[in-house]
Amino acid sequence: PNPNPNPNPNPNPNPNPNPNPNPNPNPNPNPNPNPNPNPNPNPNLINK
Repeated sequence: PNPNPNPNPNPNPNPNPNPNPNPNPNPNPNPNPNPNPNPNPNPNLINK
């Protein structure tokens, strides 16, 4: 009466939903923005 009611209901529902969503969004956005902006603007005002 029913030799094969459901041979393969769901063979592969979700094989690869999200393999690599965000591998490297921002590895180094600003490593050194301003290392030495103004070391000595006026050497004569050092305080002698």
